[in-house]
Amino acid sequence: MSQLNYGPVPEYWDESMLDRFLGLEMVEYEVLTEWLLMLVEKGFGYEELTIDRAFDTVLLLQEATRKLRQSANVT
Repeated sequence: MSQLNYGPVPEYWDESMLDRFLGLEMVEYEVLTEWLLMLVEKGFGYEELTIDRAFDTVLLLQEATRKLRQSANVT
């Protein structure tokens, strides 16, 4: 969770986070989103702000990956 709790400012993302999460397949981002939803549903005790930042981060990573693939002409 700590790796996804960076929030919506990509400039603050460090190399280890980018190495792990930037460039995943879209289905892998969907799995991350489902995992976050499961954490919320099961009440694992994460603060709402932490979960919100994680969701935002996953969405931004998806968008950044799409842009990278478009610029490289990769689908």
